[in-house]
Amino acid sequence: MAEHFAADGYEQETQTRYGATAAYQESQRRLAGFSPDQLGSAQEAQETALRGVIEVMERGFPATSLEAMVAAERCREAISAWYFECTPQMHEQLAALYLSDERFRGFYESRKTGLAQYFHDAIVARGAA
Repeated sequence: MAEHFAADGYEQETQTRYGATAAYQESQRRLAGFSPDQLGSAQEAQETALRGVIEVMERGFPATSLEAMVAAERCREAISAWYFECTPQMHEQLAALYLSDERFRGFYESRKTGLAQYFHDAIVARGAA
């Protein structure tokens, strides 16, 4: 997610790549209005949603299962609730970055080996359902 880059010192790159998009501008407006408690709540919502994906993966459900698709959908909903309206199509674009951008891949793989591919596949399966 673009927020992950901004939080990790990639502000200039994020601005260059996404600054002209409505989603980026919306996320910046929302973030500017967050109190520290709201920012913590936003981060916790994302973490809780991602833990849901990890739990489904650890329970052995395929990425194409209903359980995995629901967990991926909760991640999309967390983005929409806190940062910007993330359509299913936008979520699939993000999913592509989870594999193609080593920073995203590294983040997800640091959480659980195979998570980047699994999360990507669950998002894509959700979009195809």
